[in-house]
Amino acid sequence: MPFDRSQLRVETDPAHLVPAWSRGPTPEPVIRWFPRIRFSLRTLLIAVVLFSIPLGWFGWQVRIVRHRKVVLQRVVESGGCYARDLFEALLWDEPAVAVSLLRTGNADDRPSEVRQWLGDQAVYDIILPKSATEDLIADAKSFPEASVFRFAR
Repeated sequence: MPFDRSQLRVETDPAHLVPAWSRGPTPEPVIRWFPRIRFSLRTLLIAVVLFSIPLGWFGWQVRIVRHRKVVLQRVVESGGCYARDLFEALLWDEPAVAVSLLRTGNADDRPSEVRQWLGDQAVYDIILPKSATEDLIADAKSFPEASVFRFAR
């Protein structure tokens, strides 16, 4: 079979035939501020779940603090009062005979440091008015550290 010149292809400037010194300067590598991070969808879902658990707990603590503030505001608006410590409770003008004990508090059940950081405060005593509703008495249970009293008159 004779050689056919029509099948011969001639490349005008193939890169492999041009010497490296005549190709020009090589481009500098791109420096990124952070390496390209690759992760799977499973890793993303696990990270979202692990991140949402502490955020959910924190949101729950915020909800408790807001509820306790609303309860104290309702106690004061209904004609009752509260004391944050024993000294404040001793300064009340009302005699101790005028109240009846509804529940004894446990001083060890103070709010955690996270809740105190969010603005919660320990309450020593809560005195409800005689006209206090059952809802207000039930809401006073959100203060396990406080003794709850009710005016007898």
